[in-house]
Amino acid sequence: MQECRVYRAGEKEPAENPGRKPAPPLAPIGATQRPGDPAYLAIAVIVTLLCAAAAFAFLYGHRVYGDLTGMAGFAGHLRRLPIWTRMVIPAAAVMLLVLVTWYLAFGRRAAVKVVGVALLVGALAAPGFAFGYVDHDLSGMGGGGTAEQKATVAKARTVLAHPLPDTPMNILLLGTDASHNSDSQILVRLDPQAKTIAMLSLPRDLYTDIPGVGYAKMNAAYADGGVKLAVQTFSSITGLPIDHFVRINFNGFWKVVDLLGGVYLPVDHRYYNPPHSGFKSIDLQPGYQLVDAKQALNFVRFRHDQTGDFTRMVRQQMFLREVQRQATRWSGTWTKVVAMVHAIGKRTTTDLDSLAQILPVVNMALTLDTSRIYQVHVEGTTPVIGGVDYVVASEAQIAQAVYQFEHPPAPHRSSSAAGQSSSAAASAPASASPSPLASPSATAPPAASPAKHGGHDWSAWRALAATTSLTLEAPTTWAPGLGYDTAGVPFRAYTVETPQRRHVKAAIAVGTAVGGSWGATEYWGVQALAWSDPPAIANPNSTRTVKGRTYLLFSQGSSLHMVAWHENGNTYWVVNTLDNVLSNHLMMKLAESCRPVGA
Repeated sequence: MQECRVYRAGEKEPAENPGRKPAPPLAPIGATQRPGDPAYLAIAVIVTLLCAAAAFAFLYGHRVYGDLTGMAGFAGHLRRLPIWTRMVIPAAAVMLLVLVTWYLAFGRRAAVKVVGVALLVGALAAPGFAFGYVDHDLSGMGGGGTAEQKATVAKARTVLAHPLPDTPMNILLLGTDASHNSDSQILVRLDPQAKTIAMLSLPRDLYTDIPGVGYAKMNAAYADGGVKLAVQTFSSITGLPIDHFVRINFNGFWKVVDLLGGVYLPVDHRYYNPPHSGFKSIDLQPGYQLVDAKQALNFVRFRHDQTGDFTRMVRQQMFLREVQRQATRWSGTWTKVVAMVHAIGKRTTTDLDSLAQILPVVNMALTLDTSRIYQVHVEGTTPVIGGVDYVVASEAQIAQAVYQFEHPPAPHRSSSAAGQSSSAAASAPASASPSPLASPSATAPPAASPAKHGGHDWSAWRALAATTSLTLEAPTTWAPGLGYDTAGVPFRAYTVETPQRRHVKAAIAVGTAVGGSWGATEYWGVQALAWSDPPAIANPNSTRTVKGRTYLLFSQGSSLHMVAWHENGNTYWVVNTLDNVLSNHLMMKLAESCRPVGA
């Protein structure tokens, strides 16, 4: 039955509506809502939430925004986040917030408003929870860690400097062993203006005056007074302020390298200590390769070749440089990054124990390429004092190393062949003593007699070529004083596993040279790889084209450390000794003279 509507005479509105209650009269425009009305309550809740969000954003938003920006920069430096996303994501977030807020104010469906409120609260809370979790992990390395870590950080902060923003920052890296001795100390300088990283190493056996202790080996400072005294001693020796410290034990080192899946290293010669020899056992063959955690640890701690502890310092710096070079290789999986942060947090102590402190340092380190990383170390004499072996360095030697550390040379740039040649010839390594190595002999034909060219053994190259399908190239320029490592492994054909799990063919010829300040036997090499883009050739300092072949030049300070090129579908390079004994002129001549090895 149809519903009837009853009107009074002369009125437009119904007098009654059978079966329904009369509708409440509408409030006049401009009238205020009563506190008991649902609409009033909804608006009050929305306004309260927005005011709370604005207050929290004002109080804490700058930190969250800074952390978000830092994380975006971190991802960008690792080349895993396209540059356009760093603009699109914030814009999309702001647009979503505007739409949700608009609907809360003017929308009509209560269910949608409830969902909108939930989204708004979640969006405001999620960054706090995420960064709170990361901060909790990082705080475990210092102020929020164990009682020992808290005490260590508190004491160290009393002697640490406080750098101004955008000024160079010095960070002391301390490597400790199972007996809690300071096995290695490296000062890292991050310069945001020059965009360089410099590393300064001091011998652990350096004879020095430890504040409050007296004369002893430098590493005794950590044993006697922990991080605080180690910082004071390093600063006292060099005159440099130390702004932060990072202490990591070798178990932590092992775990980090293991999580990285190993590190690609240019191994200059065979490293061998048999088991039960009284030293850490190691059996590492020469050549560019993926080195696992155990071998990497033993490699950086090895001190039984060339110049002992001095060579080990250079090897440790080289390892840090190669890890930085390979950052993009391990950063593709964020679960691995999180696992590594967690592992580092458990095995590391540092005053950089919050996201706000550590993000600028990480971003700075990852922004720079390896062409702007410089290595400096102090050498000296090795006398026996009171029946104990020490290293003694003069004030002039330390001052020179500190100057090089604070004033790294400008990176080389591409130039013409003539200009590059004169530059290379003029900038011989400072550590090399005068020797025939600086003046290579004239280019010899491939079939030249080995006896006429100081040990240049073309027959050995042919024997190596017979063991691999890889096209080898050998230098046909030689110099007095050069040879091959006949006491070790002079020639080796092998395979290298790439990050894509492919196994590519490789070969290495290990050369020898006698030079440097100690007159020790050093190792250089000629490498061949069936791999077009190994990490070793990322970020050259400059390039040079000679007779149709383009060379990638890699320098360490004023010394030419490696010359690489592509040919025959392969990658080749000539690599200098760890101490860069070969002159820049000789390095270029060796590379330019390389020719395919016939059968």
